[in-house]
Amino acid sequence: RIPIPLFLCVCIQHLPTLNSFTVESPREIMGSYRHQTAAFGIQPTLDYPIEARGNIVWINPRDACDPIINANISGNIALIDQGTCVFERKAFMAQEVNASAVIIVFNDNQLKIMMPAENKNVWGGPDPGHPIINPYFSNVHIPVIGITREIGDILKDHLWYKQIRVQWIEDQYQTRFDHDLEGNSSPLSPFKSTGP
Repeated sequence: RIPIPLFLCVCIQHLPTLNSFTVESPREIMGSYRHQTAAFGIQPTLDYPIEARGNIVWINPRDACDPIINANISGNIALIDQGTCVFERKAFMAQEVNASAVIIVFNDNQLKIMMPAENKNVWGGPDPGHPIINPYFSNVHIPVIGITREIGDILKDHLWYKQIRVQWIEDQYQTRFDHDLEGNSSPLSPFKSTGP
């Protein structure tokens, strides 16, 4: 018998992993990174997953606690520092200038479940009888995710001289544990946060 040579082709396809978002460019930071979906903003259903794709703009002011003044934010994804006000206010400010989605950079390297701020003012101070921050919580209609400070620093380091394009998809199967407001079955339950 004549031996037949065998050729093994290993093909690797880069796909977003569960609970990750993908940097599509620039090449040196391409890849999937972990994130945490907010418990507010537009939410996926069984029939309609949520997709966000676009260029990142690091907004000014950095924490979006005051009105955003970037001229180039419309249609792009806002990169926002956690800063000193509640998460819903940041997302609402970005939505007001037509950002297509929001990425919030946490103050540390722990992913947090971004919760509605109950009985707090927009700066995170006590405000009894204020069950949900209005108009922010009920009027955010764009996707909102959070990332660690480490990943945020990587993005910021490249924003000075590169255009960064990212993409993520959320569906109800991926995010159902992220949205367990009581923290049941969630490894992140000790890390629920409302913002500052």
